[in-house]
Amino acid sequence: MFFHDNPLFLQLLLRFVIDISVISVLVFLIFFRHSRRRKSFFSFVVFNIVIFFTASFLSRVQIDTAFAFGIFAVLSVLRYRTRPIAMKEMTYLFVSIILGVLNSTLTSGLHILEILLANISILGSIYLMEAISWQLKIKRQSEEEAEQNLQV
Repeated sequence: MFFHDNPLFLQLLLRFVIDISVISVLVFLIFFRHSRRRKSFFSFVVFNIVIFFTASFLSRVQIDTAFAFGIFAVLSVLRYRTRPIAMKEMTYLFVSIILGVLNSTLTSGLHILEILLANISILGSIYLMEAISWQLKIKRQSEEEAEQNLQV
């Protein structure tokens, strides 16, 4: 059977399940909770999946530094040819890319628990920062409303 004869495939499948789970938590439970921009979902998930598989397959072959810089240059050109996006959305896009790279590195000697801990730490930090940001926004709005009531 293909699965028993190919442990790398099972490892890739496990890493992909972890990656999809993590990007789903990031987008659906964290980003959508604090943002009304539903259009970004496609970009976050697709970038993550493409980066995951690209990094997974490129980790098995030796690439030249010039090739890596070439990929970076292409992505940079694409960035300058698109409409500007908000800093927060850019941060989420960057995180989705980093998660794809991080979750594709299980074959490089990292234990799966280290990868899971890194994912949980990243998601937890983002969730905490969003919660703090949300509370500060509510507090600021309350103070502005109180100030307006005093002026009236």
